[in-house]
Amino acid sequence: MLLHGDLHTGSVMIRHDGSSQSSCRVIDAEFAFVGPFAFDIGLFLGNLFLAYCAVPGIVKSSEGENSPTAQFAIETRQRQIQSLLLDTWTNFTTAFRRLWRDPATHKGDIFPLAVMQNQSSTQLTSVDDDCAVVDACCETFLHRLLRDALGFAACELLKRMVRVPNRCQRNFHW
Repeated sequence: MLLHGDLHTGSVMIRHDGSSQSSCRVIDAEFAFVGPFAFDIGLFLGNLFLAYCAVPGIVKSSEGENSPTAQFAIETRQRQIQSLLLDTWTNFTTAFRRLWRDPATHKGDIFPLAVMQNQSSTQLTSVDDDCAVVDACCETFLHRLLRDALGFAACELLKRMVRVPNRCQRNFHW
């Protein structure tokens, strides 16, 4: 899969025009490469985790160590980041499930039904059974994707803590 390679909040541009229509664009793809699906999601989540951890230091340096409003500002900003973390994964999985089940975008070419049947311990007897197996495969895939994404998020945290530059990361072949 083609990946962005350096996905963080500064690489995502969102336009709200006041209506229900919004657009999202990802910029700065100079580190793009082919790699595992979970990498970009993990990188984005890892950067949000870093932002969450950085809030106390940022607030205290801008408002003063003993500011009476500092604790409120810290809690408010951290709640916003927590919400963004949850919204990111929820919106991603909602869109992924919709695309997975949409006959216009999914015609069995990702996982042919024969492959999915091998994952089920029951004999399929109806279209409803087929849909249940497809849904179960989707949920299994998303569970594994989250596990892998959190692993990449942890790698991003460690990379930042020991300050490994991106140029070293690019030399690592998946």
